[in-house]
Amino acid sequence: MTSIRKSASADSKKEIFSLVPASAQHKLFAALQRLSTLNGSRTGAEVAEIAACIALRDSDPVVSASAAQGARFVRHNLLDAESIRTATTAGRFELATGLAVSALAADREHVALACCGFLQPSEDLRRALRVAGDHKLPIIYLVANRFERGKPHHDFRSLHAEFGVPVLTVDGNDPIAVFRVITEAAHNARFRRGATLLDAMLFSSSRLGVQDPLASLEAYMRRHNTWPQN
Repeated sequence: MTSIRKSASADSKKEIFSLVPASAQHKLFAALQRLSTLNGSRTGAEVAEIAACIALRDSDPVVSASAAQGARFVRHNLLDAESIRTATTAGRFELATGLAVSALAADREHVALACCGFLQPSEDLRRALRVAGDHKLPIIYLVANRFERGKPHHDFRSLHAEFGVPVLTVDGNDPIAVFRVITEAAHNARFRRGATLLDAMLFSSSRLGVQDPLASLEAYMRRHNTWPQN
């Protein structure tokens, strides 16, 4: 029995490979902890915005086109923040798309992120996606999509066939999942493979199985032996 216990203990200390660097995991946890302390919120569009911003490079331009404040928890260089707050939704889409055009024209490896918040597949978004799709722009549109049992929700997947822009769906309250999808989308954008629309599903808190992002992230870090040891 002693040898079995020793073997199990040794196995538990083995490093389990993760596609998310330990440094990024620590940044995610610290930002979500701060969000919970200051806003009293542990779920919502802010979680997806925080994970998306941390997944990108510090030099990648970010435009916050939503009421959610997640991007501002980890980004102090939001472009022209005052004008963005007062701009119309259409103006914000145009700004984010224009940033991607500038990056492409300058042959830089920058990727623009537009945090769009809650919205419908509107004409503003369609115009932006048409330009992004036609020119394979290095841009990621992050859309928050609230899902409640028994209520209709917006399905953005049809936009892929219309504009040729990949539409990826992810649990918006799972910071690791958002980080990994954004990392892949950014990689494709840097290699001139075009834009991506990320549909971050935010499930109702009454839905069975919904987890606290902080708790799930802590569990993930413990499984991968990246949880700070006291």
